[in-house]
Amino acid sequence: SRCAVFRFSPLTDEDLTKITKQVIQGEGLELDDKAIEAVVYLSEGDARKAINILQGASGAGSKITEEMIFQVSSRARPAEIGEMVQLAIKGKFTQARDLLNKLMIEYAMSGQDVIGQVYREVTRLDVDDETKVKLVDRVGEYDFRMSEGGDERIQLEALLAQIMLVAKK
Repeated sequence: SRCAVFRFSPLTDEDLTKITKQVIQGEGLELDDKAIEAVVYLSEGDARKAINILQGASGAGSKITEEMIFQVSSRARPAEIGEMVQLAIKGKFTQARDLLNKLMIEYAMSGQDVIGQVYREVTRLDVDDETKVKLVDRVGEYDFRMSEGGDERIQLEALLAQIMLVAKK
């Protein structure tokens, strides 16, 4: 095929917020600031994703909440993923695993979605660079294992165990 593949840089959060607000106004939707922030977070700089999220959420009506945004996109709130990572760092593996299971069931999340959000939270952690590098390396390893067919739950639980072990050192 002679198709050209174009790659675009992700939009800034500011630009994506403007685009999202234009779509909201044009479609007659109602979203509060938290819901708009959720759309921007989940879109990861991709306007198409933002529009698709809004379209999916609008199926339930014109008044859209933050909760609806996360439900329709099958993703957890960053704070919930952050809490799970913090529990693992603090050595509370069982609680971290229980929260992982709850999030996967409640939001119908895939392992790839979870690991993508864990990566985002790990990169935001307030830890020294050496620890952050080790954690990012572990996230990459378990992402690879899942892409090779490893069981999602086992791999994610093993990742939580690794986060706990790295944080203890």
